[in-house]
Amino acid sequence: MLFRSGTRDITKDASIPLLTMDTVEGDDIINASEAPDVVITGTGEDPLTVVFTITDGTTTISDSAVVSGGSWTVDLTTSSPSFSSLNDGPLSITVTETDVAGNQAMVTRSVTKDTQAPDALTIGPVTSDDVVNAAEIASPVTFTGVAEPGSTVAVSVTDGTTTVFSPVTVIASSATGEWSTDIDISSLSDGNGRTVTAVETDIAGNTGSARTRNFEIDTQLPTVSITTPITADNAVNSLEAPSTPIAGSTNEPNQAIRVEITDGSHTVIQNLLTDGTGAWASTFDIESLDDSTVPGLMVTAI
Repeated sequence: MLFRSGTRDITKDASIPLLTMDTVEGDDIINASEAPDVVITGTGEDPLTVVFTITDGTTTISDSAVVSGGSWTVDLTTSSPSFSSLNDGPLSITVTETDVAGNQAMVTRSVTKDTQAPDALTIGPVTSDDVVNAAEIASPVTFTGVAEPGSTVAVSVTDGTTTVFSPVTVIASSATGEWSTDIDISSLSDGNGRTVTAVETDIAGNTGSARTRNFEIDTQLPTVSITTPITADNAVNSLEAPSTPIAGSTNEPNQAIRVEITDGSHTVIQNLLTDGTGAWASTFDIESLDDSTVPGLMVTAI
């Protein structure tokens, strides 16, 4: 019996084709400014076709690209459905590539879509009372507040003419969102309506609206004067002693002052408030003071 035989050459190809996917938008976070123009890139084997999907778990965008020169690109600006249809939050990207032998490569990447501008920014009181005095301005003033945890906060302070900025990058606490920075504001002029402005940018790169807080810089030391003579003859008699008028002025309107009259052993004290022009006046009962020349009449701004 005769048998016939034959041969056939076959090719074994079990190698998985090369396939990679680059970091998306540099940090795998897609913010509001990046969302309208998202491009996904990677490397593969020419001239294979890369099949691409991105999903938020509800909506899925599918696309494909041909590898050319060892690289591929998927441009989501023209995708259907559009990238804007994906919800903010975690997104899953899957890319596959199949060679002529049927070997398939797959890579996945998790990214985050965050297009919401931060809105947690606050600015706390400046020096606890929103007034910076001469002692406080001698050192850099601490500005504080709260922002979205991990955000970067840009802080500036102005008197309307001169503006100074935080000398360091301000990062809000990743745990509490609290932020703080010390700024030298000694170059700013005295007055009301001095403004600190803060703007936060979250970790995704979204920038929120500016927040402002007004405060006062008052580095002028108060001056106090007493109008003389106290009485017409600068002497207080028995009729005048129960209600002795004493007046004066300061360089500060609505300033709290302390008036003390003493004979060295006894003291009469009144706490007063100057009027809108800085003037003050009151009557004092000094009958308790000893006769003779009163050695002390003191007015102190407090």
